[in-house]
Amino acid sequence: MLLGSMYVPCMGEIVTELLVDKLRALRDRSGRSLRELQAATYVSDSSLSRYLSGQCVPPWTVVVTLCELADVDSAELRPAWLAARAERHGRPAKNASADLHAALSRDISTISEGVVRAIQSMLELGGPVPDYLVAAQRAAADAARLLNTPPAKGLRWQPMDGST
Repeated sequence: MLLGSMYVPCMGEIVTELLVDKLRALRDRSGRSLRELQAATYVSDSSLSRYLSGQCVPPWTVVVTLCELADVDSAELRPAWLAARAERHGRPAKNASADLHAALSRDISTISEGVVRAIQSMLELGGPVPDYLVAAQRAAADAARLLNTPPAKGLRWQPMDGST
């Protein structure tokens, strides 16, 4: 959807992008090239390319194989895959919304904990906390608040505009 000159993705595109980001992370974590993945998954490199670019939603068996190659539990990707597949087929996935919410909450929690650890490390070293970590802390807290997920211990929520 275009809004003025700014591109704003529709919800389906956001759901698909979440899956694509996770698939790309699997590829990176596996350390394999597209050709090597082709041999390991028995899927053509052109199909893999379409899956990794978000043009198509891969079959679940392909996602499971990519997870195995990257040593990741496929259950972590199931909600995002169900939601993307449902979006592409124009029908709601059974429990997709709740599953996607749970997956996003886990991701936000993991990110929040990492940010808190990084900030604590900077403070223990006596150095200043870089602006990007402060921004990451606020973004993680905002995301947790939007998902009604408690923020990670040590993570404070402050509105981005500075108001309370």
